Amino acid sequence: GGDANARLALFVVPVAGGTARRISSDDLLLGAAEPEQPGDMPFDWLDDSTLVVSGRVTGSGELREAASLHLVDAASGTHRYFLGTGGRWVDPVVSPDREWIAFTGQPVGGGPWPAAELIAVRRNGSGLVRLTAGLDRSVGDVAWSGDSRSIWYATEDRGTRNLHRVELRNGRETGRTTGTHSLVLAAVTRRGDQLLAIQRTPTSAGSLLRIAERRPEAMQPLVVPDAEPAVGELEQFEVRAPDGTLVDAWLHRPP
Repeated sequence: GGDANARLALFVVPVAGGTARRISSDDLLLGAAEPEQPGDMPFDWLDDSTLVVSGRVTGSGELREAASLHLVDAASGTHRYFLGTGGRWVDPVVSPDREWIAFTGQPVGGGPWPAAELIAVRRNGSGLVRLTAGLDRSVGDVAWSGDSRSIWYATEDRGTRNLHRVELRNGRETGRTTGTHSLVLAAVTRRGDQLLAIQRTPTSAGSLLRIAERRPEAMQPLVVPDAEPAVGELEQFEVRAPDGTLVDAWLHRPP
C-alpha cells in the first residue's frame, strides 16, 4: 500500500519549542531505495547551519534505487550535491570534531548488490577512505569514537550480530564484541568512552548493555527483562546445500 505521491520531508524545530519549519525542497527525494515512500531517513548536522542527508535529485538521471549525499542549509533550505553519484550511499554520521563524515553503501546497477561498505570522507570531500573494502557482509549501526579517530559498526555472521571498531587512519580493526547474540548499537556517550547496545539472544527478548569503548569484550547489563517464559533449547548446526554451500541451521526444542 502507501501513497505513491508521498514524500519524506525534513523539518527543524527550535530547541525552546515552536512551529516546525520545513527546510527540504520537493526536488530532493530523501531516503534510499524507495525514496518516494515514507520510511527511514537518517541525517546528521555537519555544523550549526548545515545538515548532511541521503537522497537523489529529481531529473538528475540517477537510478530509482540510488541515493547520494547532499548538504542542506538549515536557514534557506537550499541544497547542493556532496558525493556519491552511481551508488546507494546512506546513513551519514558526522565525527565529533566535525571534520569527517562516515556513511555506508554500495554501487548500484550492472549486477547483484554487493555488501554495503563503511566509508569516511573529509567534510570538504577529500581524503575518501574505504574502511571495510573486501568485507563480504554489510555494515550498519555506524558511530564515532569520542576522539574521532575510530568508528564503530555492526555486522552479522552465522546468526550473530556483533560490534567492531576500526581505525580511521589505516582501516585496522582494534576491538570487537563477541558472543552468540544480536547486538544493536543504540548510543555512544558524549565522552565516547561507553557504548549502549541492545542485546538479544535466542532465549531473551532484549537487554540493555553498557560496553566500555576500550574493553568491548566486557559487557555490563544495565536493564534486564523480568522473568521471561521458557523458550526451550536451541541447537545450532550446519547443513550442506545441494550446491555444496554450508548453511547455518538451528533446531528448536520446545520446553
